[in-house]
Formats: sequence, C-alpha cells, structure tokens
Amino acid sequence: MHRSQPYAMWCVLNIKAATSGMMMVDFYWSATSSNPDDYVTVPPATMGTAIYILDNLGNKYNFTQKGGCVDKNMTTHSGGGCSGWLIFPAFKPGATSASFYEPRQEIAITDISLIGENPAATSIPLSTPTN
Repeated sequence: MHRSQPYAMWCVLNIKAATSGMMMVDFYWSATSSNPDDYVTVPPATMGTAIYILDNLGNKYNFTQKGGCVDKNMTTHSGGGCSGWLIFPAFKPGATSASFYEPRQEIAITDISLIGENPAATSIPLSTPTN
C-alpha cells in the first residue's frame, strides 16, 4: 500500500437542530492524491476533532460528541471519502450565521445562514456509539 500527501477537502452537508437546541452537523471528507492508485486516510489525521464553530456574534462552540469517520478514520483509494458528524451546543439567541473552522489545516467554511430554513425536530444520539 503506497501513501502520499493527499489534498483534503471537506464540506458541511447539513445542520440539524434538536428541540433542545443542540445541533448535529453532518460533514463529508474526501482526499485526492497526485497518484490515483494511492491510498488516503479520511479525514486526514484528526482533522474532524479540531473543528469548532463561530457565530456572527463572536460566540465559539466546541463539539460535545462525535461519530462516523470523525470518530474513526478510514483508508480508501484516492478520491474516496467518508461522512461523520459532530454535535454542538445550541446557538446563543440572536445568532444568524455560523462559520466552521479547522485550525490545523487552516480551512474555513464561512457565513452559513441560520435563517430561512424549515425547522425540524431531529433525533440526536445521547452518546457516541462504540464498536
């Protein structure tokens, strides 16, 4: 198995709010190497566990639970990916947008609107599943 330094990408798939206000954020990571026959690890290193949120009011939110490939990396061919989730506490009143930061890779997804979506009650796991 050959490994090289991959180019990592990630996105926020959706943000679900529970009736308690806690948020479950679904992420997707992929990694591409210069050689398509290479194997890559996604998310790279412990990339997912460094993610935090800043709202437009300047409040910082750290995750409280994690699952999917945030909890356990996977190895795949170059171009492959995986999904995972993080649970964050409820946004403070008045927050209208959020930005996601991953400081180790210096990656940001900024200014995601929290207004105008249809509210839905979502079931959020009470604990991280164990394998």
